[in-house]
Parts: sequence; C-alpha cells; structure tokens
Amino acid sequence: MKNIKDLLYNGLISGLIGIGIGTIWMAMDFLFSLNGQNPATAKIYLTTFLFWTIISFLIGIFFYLASWIFNSEKWSLKKQIFINFFVCFIAWFLLNLLIDNFSISLKMVIRVTVDFIIMYAIAYGGYFLHLRNTVRRINAKLKEK
Repeated sequence: MKNIKDLLYNGLISGLIGIGIGTIWMAMDFLFSLNGQNPATAKIYLTTFLFWTIISFLIGIFFYLASWIFNSEKWSLKKQIFINFFVCFIAWFLLNLLIDNFSISLKMVIRVTVDFIIMYAIAYGGYFLHLRNTVRRINAKLKEK
C-alpha cells in the first residue's frame, strides 16, 4: 500500500512540476509569438490554457515514469540516460504529431527536436543537480563520523 501511495504522490508532484515548466514554456512561446504586439492587448484562450496545463501535467507524469529506467542496476548510467532520452523523445515527437494533426515537415522535426532537448536539459539537469547535492550531503555526513 505504501508503494502505491508513493507512486501516486511522486506522480502528482511530477505532474505539478510539469505544469510549472509547461506554464513557463507557454509564457515564453506566447511572448515570442507577439511579433511586436502589446502584451496587454494579446489574448490567450481558456481552452488553450487548459490544454497546455493538462498536457504539461501528463508530460510531468511521463517524465517521472520514464525515470524508472534509472532503477535498473544492470545498465550503466550512460546507457540509462541514452535509453531514457530516446524513450522520452519518441513520446514527445508523437505528442507533437498529434497536436499538429499528423502533418510532418523538416521544420517541424527540427522545432520539436530543439524544444525537446531544451526541455530534457531543464528537467533532467535539475534532477541530476539534486542528486549531486544529495550525494554531497551524504558524503559530508559520512566524513563527520
């Protein structure tokens, strides 16, 4: 029962982190799409905002589930990162195909790839910084003993 509670809790937290990152992403996308228009007069439709929020939550949960790849002790960290990157990229690419009504072009592939690399670097860069700090704290406590 504790494992299910932990799974739900961690999934919820990851979804909320996804909403945070997704909201920042949406705001940046919105600001870059203004083309000189006054931001005070620009509009974001509620359906667009809700769509972004739900998708961001689901992406956050997916990143959490995809991080289970790192639980395999049989693979090296390099192999885990490589597999995790491509599992997440394929899911991200398919999501973008769905959003773009399955229309594919070189421009779309480049945009999706660059967007994903930035998002992956933010998500897992933060995660690995957290791990590094945790290891430093543990090492500091071990040195004290």
